[in-house]
Amino acid sequence: AGGLGYAVFATNKANPALLLVGLLPIAQWFILAGLAAGALGLALLLMTVKARVNEALPVGVLAGLILTGLAAVALAAFFMVWGFSPL
Repeated sequence: AGGLGYAVFATNKANPALLLVGLLPIAQWFILAGLAAGALGLALLLMTVKARVNEALPVGVLAGLILTGLAAVALAAFFMVWGFSPL
């Protein structure tokens, strides 16, 4: 999300009117990184469930892993819903 903010800043710095038609091409790489984070977040959630089945995890560790995975999935979902995705 920080990279997307930088892309907006760089586009605005180049020419404010460009924001009406799109972002600079550098934004594409930040979007792809966000989508990759979503896939890795989903993998983290699956591995957390698998580890929890095998042994008990402390509440703080379990909550941290679940919230981190959900945040990554939510970022990717945001990009997909609002049309930032190249897919």
